[in-house]
Amino acid sequence: MNKGRGGTRVVTPSNYRLEVNIDHKGDRERLWQGWTIADLAYGDDRSLNRAMVPALVDNIGKTVRQQSFDLQ
Repeated sequence: MNKGRGGTRVVTPSNYRLEVNIDHKGDRERLWQGWTIADLAYGDDRSLNRAMVPALVDNIGKTVRQQSFDLQ
């Protein structure tokens, strides 16, 4: 017998992700891919974008793993 919860649940994501892909126009080869992830508890999408975009731009063309950046 299944006695699960009834009703509907809405789950709000706790992270905000900004992703950039740079592809070659002719053959669509992926030249570079980068993303940043921030906790939504530290701001709204607009303030997080202001912090996340420079972090991505500063690393275009580089291989970077798990680099932190300020959200302020």
